[in-house]
Amino acid sequence: MTDETNAPPSSPARPNRRVRQCNADYRWTVPKVKAFLLALEQCGRVAEAAQAVGMSRQSAYALRARLDGPQFREAFEGARRMGLRARAAASRQRLQAARSRWEGPGLAALDYLRAAPSQADISGAYADMLAAQADMRAEQADMIMHQADAADP
Repeated sequence: MTDETNAPPSSPARPNRRVRQCNADYRWTVPKVKAFLLALEQCGRVAEAAQAVGMSRQSAYALRARLDGPQFREAFEGARRMGLRARAAASRQRLQAARSRWEGPGLAALDYLRAAPSQADISGAYADMLAAQADMRAEQADMIMHQADAADP
């Protein structure tokens, strides 16, 4: 006989039912649309702004299509443009901060690089070296020919 206390249950336990969400949690409401437009003004990306209010990018574009009036479309695109400008300004500011780190007395110490030979000087020197090598090979070939002529009776 089997011990029923250690036997696995014949059917898995029923998982708890998911708690039903309020309609406002997964639908667009007026406060949620206002918060979305404010977030869109800040970041300029529809996906980020929608996620900030708990919605998806697709639902934001569906909302724009559903509210196909000129007022909402202008508000949507205006907020997106403002966000893109703000994002570009922040990017320029970060770039300027990165550049300012490299400016100053540290670069003055690298003045010797300015006096380095130009690419034309390097190319000319390389061409001169190749010509000298070709001359050496021609002299070696002449020596080998003279030795071969001397060895032939």
